[in-house]
Amino acid sequence: MQGGGINYAPQPGVFVVVSTDSYAQTVRLRGADGKTADVYVNSNIYDLSKLNPGDRVQVNFLEPDGLSNKLAAANIWPVK
Repeated sequence: MQGGGINYAPQPGVFVVVSTDSYAQTVRLRGADGKTADVYVNSNIYDLSKLNPGDRVQVNFLEPDGLSNKLAAANIWPVK
């Protein structure tokens, strides 16, 4: 939250990689509840070619800015 506002970004967490699309710069992630979502990952944030289905990753999400309705990662890194 900034300036007393509400942060509408999803909560950070650990997710399982279902698939990646390097062309679209997205990774499909599955949460602990079994739900999946496609997350945009800027190539400056992480190289998606390093991820494989079944990998576990920690993701912090960007707060939506109203210009795009894409779910986007602020940070992403492998969990061992």
